[in-house]
Amino acid sequence: MQKDVGIVEADASLADLERALVEARVSGFPVVRGGRVVGVVSRTDVMEHLAGGQTPVRLSHYYAELGGSEAEELLETFERVSAPGGKRVEELRVEDVMTRRVISVAPDDPLEAVARTLVDHGVHRALVIDDGILVGIVSSLDVVRLVAHGRLQGSRG
Repeated sequence: MQKDVGIVEADASLADLERALVEARVSGFPVVRGGRVVGVVSRTDVMEHLAGGQTPVRLSHYYAELGGSEAEELLETFERVSAPGGKRVEELRVEDVMTRRVISVAPDDPLEAVARTLVDHGVHRALVIDDGILVGIVSSLDVVRLVAHGRLQGSRG
């Protein structure tokens, strides 16, 4: 799991969210209000909301490493897609577009159970919560990385 987890406040603007996503080079964040996790938000959540619930054209690659010009292009794409919404987009907050259902695992859950949770819920990341406190995040890429480096022992095949 990754212990250094970025978060975004529920009342943050969508422009602030997009800026944070680009700077952190991630596709989503846990959403907090008063220090408590109240949801998760991804770039896809934002674009689906702006597209009226339709699946939008993908703006980023989940595994891509963004460089300077790519990051600028991504911000320009967000501005271009959000421009037709005008004032409405400026008024929207993270809490308006976030997913309220939080998929979580415990710090001592076996990796196989964590992978099953990701697959069963069709998500790329699960929050690691211990006694109600966010202590980390585990992503599908973390699991793939372990497989690629041969660090999984005793896997069933």
